[in-house]
Amino acid sequence: MARGTAESFEAARAIYNEGGNSKSYAQVSLTTPLSKSISKGDGIMGRNSDGVEVQGKAYADYPSGTQIINVLYETTDLQESYMNCQVGALVETNMVDCFANEGVFNIDGDEYAYTYNMETDNKAARTM
Repeated sequence: MARGTAESFEAARAIYNEGGNSKSYAQVSLTTPLSKSISKGDGIMGRNSDGVEVQGKAYADYPSGTQIINVLYETTDLQESYMNCQVGALVETNMVDCFANEGVFNIDGDEYAYTYNMETDNKAARTM
C-alpha cells in the first residue's frame, strides 16, 4: 500500500472494518442439520483443496438442527506452523489451508457434508 493515497486509505479502512490475519473462520452450510448440539471450541476436522487435513473448532455453541455454522481455523503460537488460511480484507490472502469449497467435516465422530465459497465465506473475526 502506498502511503497517503486514496487507495491505501481504503485498503486500511477495509482491514480495520473486516479484519485480516486474525481469528480466520469459514461460514459453511451443512447439507444436513446437526444431529446433536456442539459447543464453542469443539473440534471440527476437514480438508483443504489438496486433501490435507485442516483442524478447526466451533466458533460458538450450535444447537441440534443448525445448518449454518462458523468454523474457526485452529492456530498455534509458533510462526513456523501457523495456519495457512489468512483471510479478511487483506490485499493478498493466503488460502492454502482453508477448507475446500465442499467436503465432509468430522464433528465428534459424526460426518457432515458441507459447502461454502472459499473466496467469500472465509472471514476474519478480529477487527480493530
